[in-house]
Amino acid sequence: MSRVFALMLALCLSANLPLAANAAEPEDPGLRSAGELALRLTANYVGVPEEQLRLQSLQAVQWQDSSLGCPKPGRRYLPSVINGYKAVVSHGARDYAVHMADGRGTVCEGVLREGP
Repeated sequence: MSRVFALMLALCLSANLPLAANAAEPEDPGLRSAGELALRLTANYVGVPEEQLRLQSLQAVQWQDSSLGCPKPGRRYLPSVINGYKAVVSHGARDYAVHMADGRGTVCEGVLREGP
């Protein structure tokens, strides 16, 4: 059911349509703003207008540290459970993973280290 909801959200955000209430699954109040943030972050990263991007998926997740699942070599991160979102945004044939929490986020790319 959550895949259907994520697909509906992606379609509504990409078409700028209002979200319909889904009685089977309560609407996450942060989901819409997370989708908008994912598009904004990716537009800035790629250097294109948001209208050229498409939100492919968006889901609520729990990050295990302040890296939001995108640790970089040589950096230390505060371990804690952080409620956030994981999105996939596409531009043309390319997909970008966007990790977010607390109104901030990052486009995850490149070689990332494993562990804390």
